[in-house]
Amino acid sequence: MRRLTKGTLLSTSAALFALPVLAQDDVSASEDASASGRETIIVTAQRREENLQEVPLSVAVVSAAALEKSNIQTLEQFLTAVPGVNITQEIPPRGAQTFIRGVGNIVGLESSVGLYTDGIYQPMVLSALLRLNDIERVEVLKGPQGTLFGRNSTAGAIQLVTRKPADEFDGNMSIGYGNFDTFDANAYLTTPIGESVQTSIAVTYKNQAEGWGDNLLRPGEDIYRDRYFLGRGKINFDLTDRTSLLIGGHYVDAWSATASSTGGGFPGATVGATLDTTPPIIYPNPTDFYDGRAFLAPFRESQAYGVDARLEHELPFANLISITAYQSAKENSRYGGVDIDSFAVNSMPDMESFSQELQLQSLPDSPLQWQAGVYYLDFSIDVISAVFSTSLAGNGLQLDTVDSVESIAGYAQATYEFPSRTSITAGVRYTHDSVKSNPSIDFTSYREDPNYPEVLAVFQGPEHDVSTSFEKVTWRVAVDQKFADHMAYASVSTGYKAGFFASAFFDPPNLIQPETNINYEAGLKMSWDNDRFLFNVAAFWNDLKNVQVSAATLDPMTGSVFVTVANAAKARSRGFDIEAVANDVVDGLSLRASAQILDPTYRRFPNAVATAPSGFLETRDVSGVPTLFVPGCSTPATGIRPGNGGNTDECLSNATGNQLILASKFVGLFGFTYDIPLGDAALSISGDVTYNHGYYWDAPNIFRQPSFTVANGSVRYDLPESLAIGAKTSIVFWMRNITGEKYWSSVRFNPGPQGTLTHPAEPRAYGVILKADF
Repeated sequence: MRRLTKGTLLSTSAALFALPVLAQDDVSASEDASASGRETIIVTAQRREENLQEVPLSVAVVSAAALEKSNIQTLEQFLTAVPGVNITQEIPPRGAQTFIRGVGNIVGLESSVGLYTDGIYQPMVLSALLRLNDIERVEVLKGPQGTLFGRNSTAGAIQLVTRKPADEFDGNMSIGYGNFDTFDANAYLTTPIGESVQTSIAVTYKNQAEGWGDNLLRPGEDIYRDRYFLGRGKINFDLTDRTSLLIGGHYVDAWSATASSTGGGFPGATVGATLDTTPPIIYPNPTDFYDGRAFLAPFRESQAYGVDARLEHELPFANLISITAYQSAKENSRYGGVDIDSFAVNSMPDMESFSQELQLQSLPDSPLQWQAGVYYLDFSIDVISAVFSTSLAGNGLQLDTVDSVESIAGYAQATYEFPSRTSITAGVRYTHDSVKSNPSIDFTSYREDPNYPEVLAVFQGPEHDVSTSFEKVTWRVAVDQKFADHMAYASVSTGYKAGFFASAFFDPPNLIQPETNINYEAGLKMSWDNDRFLFNVAAFWNDLKNVQVSAATLDPMTGSVFVTVANAAKARSRGFDIEAVANDVVDGLSLRASAQILDPTYRRFPNAVATAPSGFLETRDVSGVPTLFVPGCSTPATGIRPGNGGNTDECLSNATGNQLILASKFVGLFGFTYDIPLGDAALSISGDVTYNHGYYWDAPNIFRQPSFTVANGSVRYDLPESLAIGAKTSIVFWMRNITGEKYWSSVRFNPGPQGTLTHPAEPRAYGVILKADF
């Protein structure tokens, strides 16, 4: 196989632009697609509405209809919708970890992948937001976003685009029931109020009363179950024929027993040990993949709300846009604790953010399409992590860390199209970030109530107050050539993720350097027969520096586990994205396929933290003296610590040449939809299958997620008008993970008494939905 190099990418780019103009009339694909009944896919990947096939970057779009047909309800389930996107359930309070093209993490204050709702940055990842039924589409922007979007990011961005209030009454309602005693209900309504005001409201409720598995230490108690309520409202004012004001707000109240639990069946996993266990004990894995062990019931509860306002005014030469948003979220979660003598952890984060953006955008008919703006963000998170043990009469540790970032940025981007239909795009952004950290540690007493402990400080440890700032100029240059219904493009773009301070218990916080990425990309977007057939391919190469990688480590003084972060000096992620769509192959049958081929490698990472269960530790001293060694480590592990029961240990490993974490070398998806008219009724059958080659959970590449295949499907029957309930009525039968594939959503190996923390991905789920569209 020919080796992929930067020269190959440049040669590919040159070859794309050397393609002859295909023998087709130069007509508007969008007009013809509309005439044939197929809708042109419009995206806002460049902060303005454009035809997806004319955007010179790699964008994957999942429509509301596709989300409904696969019954995708959370960001974690989105893993099966777009090849190359990996979203895992992380230990609180950080929410979901998101990776695109093998690049990503959620260490520090923010993620390497930006999450946006209608252009508003979401620093607090609320997975259930995807469940709201006013979602119009989800756009996945692959590659660094260092120019237009609110927060600089090195991996990409996921944007949730919701429906605007309409000037006509519209809406839908649904109720559903599924296995695990799951009930859910949804409603969306939009209506005008007079001639110049429109409003909408979307609500959803879910209650999964039965868990996927059992807590083996608390008979009769299920784990991996949840319930939540979400609501979002909008009101739009047409103040004048040139000015509009859109005000929105959302509220989330969620609870789950899905906080990471010890055990879970991962090969070689430990599930905790008592403080004085010597030699180490490896508890047997649960007999069922979805069972776990927790002496205190694991849980996670959160409340969040936010308000935002978007003001648009048309000037004689441009559109002026102001976007203001305030968001707040609180959580309380607990995990760990496998017997009465072992540790458990309560985490209580309190998050708050305010953002303000001002934009100037050229008018749609301007020959030079441009936009410029300034962006401000103030985000803080106060995390109280309470580590306690009932064997110590309720005593433990409390780490209180207040982290914040204040960011201001200015940006500009312009695109000019020449008469030859060649376009050049250039953009630049300046970002200044001020970061602060104020960690403190106390010895505490939890004697009042071990289930919901009242914190009583008995000894105050050291407190640190540190701050620094970073500044970075990022940019993007792209050139594209349109050939009738086809387009070839090449681009170079950069991205940046701010540095931060990593807490280290009694020691001052460690300063983690910013993560940067330079992405080289060349692609071809092709369309035939008025968008009946689409074929898109992109070759990309990411050069990353100071990659921020997290791992769990043990404090030598206290025996307590905390998350540390290291900078991998250099990494590379290169490969291909491929997508093909065939609409109406035969009457009503549409096919889709996509894949990502990836080569993800740490090019230099000599100081990766390796942790391993004691089953991976080897006796290497010929005299019989136990010397512990973790495969891949350059030095022996530090030995069994009484403070962690000998459960696991850690050492520094040279991860140079290893595969990036959570980066699969191949992911492929195939799906279909078959619409069958039945007089005034209709039947629609839809299915998709995703294959993932597998990936590693850790930089030393000791623990691997094996390959897995997930299939989803649904059958929708639109009732005839004679049976409709006053509106278009449908019955939907759906199933996710049809074959019951068992794989993990999160795995973390702790060198401490909590043992391995795991979170299984969803088992087979199925149900029925009754839906009415007004």
